Amino acid sequence: MKRLIKYMLGYFDFLFCSAQSNELVVVNYHGITQKSFRNFKKQVEFFKHNYNVIGPNQMKFYFEGNILSNKPSLLITFDDGIANQYEAACYLQEQHIQAYFFIVPKFVLTSAEDQPSFFRRNIRPISYNSFVNDSRDSLSLTQDELLHMKTMGHSFGVHSATHTMTANSSNAHFEIVESKNQLAKILEIDEKELDSFCSIVDTSKTVGENDFKLIAENYKYHFSTFPGSNLSRNKHLIHRCNVESNFYKGELYFSLGCINKKWWKARVVNFSKKVR
Repeated sequence: MKRLIKYMLGYFDFLFCSAQSNELVVVNYHGITQKSFRNFKKQVEFFKHNYNVIGPNQMKFYFEGNILSNKPSLLITFDDGIANQYEAACYLQEQHIQAYFFIVPKFVLTSAEDQPSFFRRNIRPISYNSFVNDSRDSLSLTQDELLHMKTMGHSFGVHSATHTMTANSSNAHFEIVESKNQLAKILEIDEKELDSFCSIVDTSKTVGENDFKLIAENYKYHFSTFPGSNLSRNKHLIHRCNVESNFYKGELYFSLGCINKKWWKARVVNFSKKVR
């Protein structure tokens, strides 16, 4: 029923509300199952037709006010570092699109045998069955896959160390700072190259005032779970619209539209006051 409501509202929203030409829309995916891969391709075609699709390097120009386009810009991001994202990375390369992949180092470093239980416990304790159709849907990207994705031109950021972060917890330094060093070793790069952090689940519940400051001290960009406009060009609270590869067109419209932003507005305002 909830998906049907979003589907219907999405078409209404698409007719009467659209992003501005100087706006950056950031979408975030999770797993890209084989079952939904064809639909994912259709979504990418929709993005290419309706937006100026940019990569992580171009995003940095946006925040400096240096992107001019007659269409709103759009950046694609992926959370969790799930194995089935590798096929999506290859497809995007074919389309000459670079994306951001936010990785959980502990997930990568867990043995393949134990990754499904890690995934269910830490990453998808809720709605697990909606995201898992076969074995690769609950496994991590391997180091070799990550290194190959790096050669494709994709970029990476930290998605906490264990995907269990809570606001103002005692292990904040481990989840936010030490995780950067862990991921840098996996990617075989200098940790200074990792300038982006993506908070998990619901930013209003997993990032407190102290966490927010720690992220700002250690990263140039903080990607949130809040949908909304990026016209303010706030590098430390980048809004993202959650899109899943199995979304019907109306659900996609809803995620990108004004109604979804208004749905979250009070939570975003309260969070901004808390961390100010």
